[in-house]
Amino acid sequence: MPLNLSGMKPLVNVGEFPFRLLLLLVFLRTMDLVWVKSTYVPDEYWQSLEVAHNKVFGYGYLTWEWIEGIRSYVYVSLISLLYAILKFFELESPELIILAPRMLQGIISSVSDVYFIRWVHEKRNGQYSWAFISWFTTFFVSYCSTRTLINTFEMNLTIIALYYYPWTPKTNNFPFVSIVTLLCFVRPTAGVIWLPLILINISSVRKPVTYTLMSYLPNLILVGGACVALDSYMHGSLVVTPWNFFKTNVLKDIGSFYGTHDPLWYLYCGLPVVLGLQTLPFAIGCFRLAGTSRLSNLKYNLESQMFITIVWSILVYSLLPHKEFRFILPLAPMMIYISSGVLSKWSSTASYSLLYFIGVVMISVHTGALIFLGQFHQTGQLEAMEKLSLAAQNQTDMKIHFLTPCHSFPGYSHLHANVSTKYLNCEPNLDGAPDYVTEDELFFNNSRAWADREYSTLRPCTLPSHIVTFDSVNITNFLYIRNYTRIHRISHAEYFPDDKQGKFVHIYKRRGARCA
Repeated sequence: MPLNLSGMKPLVNVGEFPFRLLLLLVFLRTMDLVWVKSTYVPDEYWQSLEVAHNKVFGYGYLTWEWIEGIRSYVYVSLISLLYAILKFFELESPELIILAPRMLQGIISSVSDVYFIRWVHEKRNGQYSWAFISWFTTFFVSYCSTRTLINTFEMNLTIIALYYYPWTPKTNNFPFVSIVTLLCFVRPTAGVIWLPLILINISSVRKPVTYTLMSYLPNLILVGGACVALDSYMHGSLVVTPWNFFKTNVLKDIGSFYGTHDPLWYLYCGLPVVLGLQTLPFAIGCFRLAGTSRLSNLKYNLESQMFITIVWSILVYSLLPHKEFRFILPLAPMMIYISSGVLSKWSSTASYSLLYFIGVVMISVHTGALIFLGQFHQTGQLEAMEKLSLAAQNQTDMKIHFLTPCHSFPGYSHLHANVSTKYLNCEPNLDGAPDYVTEDELFFNNSRAWADREYSTLRPCTLPSHIVTFDSVNITNFLYIRNYTRIHRISHAEYFPDDKQGKFVHIYKRRGARCA
């Protein structure tokens, strides 16, 4: 028997926004916020919070991407507005500066969750139970739902765009064009995902040229112009960020600087991690669609359109040298739509005992993975920043050096104190210099030699007051000789440590003379 969640009455009224459902989903995303207290990738801080903090409070480190103008301020502006409100009402405590943006992102994710459920409800004539369960037991989605990642925001906008997309030629609603245009500025690679759907939509009408000029062009000009105006104002000069992004990451191949993977990585690693237990039903759904999809009937077959979009996107992303799990996060809504359809058909003949067993397994695996990744894995950075922020409120002459992999720790968005900091530089070779080596490479190749070279010429009172390292870096004797004492040893990743990061974060404080 199929599962029945029809108690959510607001979904029955197609076209009305189900606020009661929104409250439920805000609660679920709040649980994600409570559980996830770890770091994932530097971009959740350095490409969002740090930039907004710089704009609103006047201090904060801008990475090379913002200097080169390859990032859009659309998402950052939302966080900047939030910071400005906190500043206006004098509520900018370090705790709220950290928590408020994640709360905002959780609310945005909750709104997009509502659109996902509405989308499935309307396209499947009210059968949304398995889509609901599948979506909220996909741990990677929950793991990222409250993170201030541009990829999470891209997924949110993608869901809303999918809801408004005219899946059949009979629908005549085009706000999706505005959302997709916005998406391409927020994250230019979104164009890869939307290209097949846009071509299918244009080819399904009798007069594609007229249709494009009347339906697409005005939105492209209006929304694109607004994005260019915002980015140009924030960057201080005329900037078209998608073009700058293309020049830097594609023409200059800067993306490969951050690591390369083999072409099949998304198939054997990326998709299984992002989908979790949904991998099997998704694979079954894809095999079925591969055998039944017909181009002649494509414009009427919703799942076939999704299948082609997913295959195309994975193919293009697989050709790019640098790959990450989060890059395919915007594909998750379509993949879960397909996998939940498989589960829905299977459940119609399954016994109640088997159904509840599968339900318990899905919830248990999701909860276990989320708690482990959110509470025990890669948690040291945030706890360390909390201790440093507390110290910075009482010591204005702090000078903190982070001798760690580049951008491993958040910056002023978590310190919220205008003290001196230094991070190992890891900018890519933008100028094409021969034999280019980054500062963090030099440090990890020989940390003792680097420390001797950097600190030996400094007077004792000009040395940093605090040094932060991971336990994988062995410069303890060097620090001891220069009067540093370890004041904190913080658990970071005791079970699956990274080679460069190790299991613990160490914070050292210098005892001794201060400059007058």
